[in-house]
Amino acid sequence: MKRSGKFYSKNEKETLRKLGLRPVPFSGAGWIEKEDGENENVLVQLKSTEASSYRVDMLDIKKLEYHSSVSNKIPVFIIQFLKHNKIYALVNLEDLEELNEALNGKRKQRTIKLKQEEVEEFVQRRKIQSSPKARDKFFEEREKFYGKRKRD
Repeated sequence: MKRSGKFYSKNEKETLRKLGLRPVPFSGAGWIEKEDGENENVLVQLKSTEASSYRVDMLDIKKLEYHSSVSNKIPVFIIQFLKHNKIYALVNLEDLEELNEALNGKRKQRTIKLKQEEVEEFVQRRKIQSSPKARDKFFEEREKFYGKRKRD
C-alpha cells in the first residue's frame, strides 16, 4: 500500500521532534525559513523512503549547504528507511567535530573564518521575523521599483 503525503508530513514532524529539532513550517517552502528542521546549531533536510535504497542528489546537498551557511548552522542530511526503522545522517567530514560538540551542548556559536583577513570572528545569529504586513510592504516596494509583472 502506497503511503499518502499526509503520512509523510506527519512522520517528518514526529521524526524531527524525536531528534530534538523544531520542524520548519511547510517543510521549508516558505520565503524565510528553509529545509525541514532546525535547532540553534543544526539545519536538517529529512528524506524518508519505503525503498531499501535512496539516491542522494548533489543539488539537494548544495541547497542545504547554502541555506545552512546563510543561517550559520551545521548542515545535516538525514535519510530515514521506514521499512527497516533506521535513520542515517549524511554530514560533511569537516563539520563532524563541530556537530559532535553541538550535540553534546558544548557549542554555542559557529566560527566563521574570513579568507581576506585570516581572522576568526564570532557572529551572533539573528532571528529573522516576518509578518503578513511586512511581506505585503516588501512586494509593494518591489512593484514600485520593478513595475507589475506581466501575465502571459
